[in-house]
Amino acid sequence: MQSETTSAPTAIHNGPLLSLPQSSEQSHNQSDAMDVDLVSRIVTTLARERVRAELIKSQPQTSTRKPRTCRKCAKHDCGGKKSVDLCRNPCQDCGRITGCRGQNPKRMGGRWTCNVAWEPL
Repeated sequence: MQSETTSAPTAIHNGPLLSLPQSSEQSHNQSDAMDVDLVSRIVTTLARERVRAELIKSQPQTSTRKPRTCRKCAKHDCGGKKSVDLCRNPCQDCGRITGCRGQNPKRMGGRWTCNVAWEPL
């Protein structure tokens, strides 16, 4: 004679877990499997968050560049920041509007004015 201890298969869909009554041992094993699966997902999520945080810390901070300025009038909204020939403002050192090339970017420092900076050493 066969005993009727077989359980019906369970089905998972968008709703809750559907199942027919099962023996207590089978439901206990199934809940243990769900607990292990839940713990595994939690541990994986925490590990991923930890790795993401370490990657963010290890990446260097990108700093923004100083805006480019005209070497003659030192204004950031002047056309001279592309080419000194386009600058229509007076020089910051000598005050001339035409005929001045502005400061020499190769000889920056406090003592090199536009008059001296372009002369050969």
